[in-house]
Amino acid sequence: MLNQLRGIATALTAPARHIGTDLVQDLVERAVILVFAMIALVFGLVAATIWLALQHGALTATLVMGGLFLALTLLALLVRVARARARRRRRLLESNRARAAMASVTQAAALAADLGTAAKRANPWLLVAAALAAGFVGVQKVR
Repeated sequence: MLNQLRGIATALTAPARHIGTDLVQDLVERAVILVFAMIALVFGLVAATIWLALQHGALTATLVMGGLFLALTLLALLVRVARARARRRRRLLESNRARAAMASVTQAAALAADLGTAAKRANPWLLVAAALAAGFVGVQKVR
């Protein structure tokens, strides 16, 4: 009996184990791909610098490459700042919507409490008459 339970437990947990190992393998593969891509980028940049140096001189080539990366850095910084502001605006808007919804719920709860208090004090026959009148008005609006 215990062996059958172990077999069932193994069968039930096997997909989770495969997901974990697949995730680790996927992360390792992505890391290897990233390393090779970075090496290729470095070789490309070195080749571009050598080509610029042959065309315009070593000093000009290094200044151009430095300026290029400075411009790319500033562009990346501007994109990051713009996205951060958009996220902040979105969070503020969601927070305001949540506050407004909470205020509506609070007002509805207060109104319900007031109605409950008024209903406790009112004459029961008056409440029945009000319910009938509300039903009558509702039927008239439907027709």
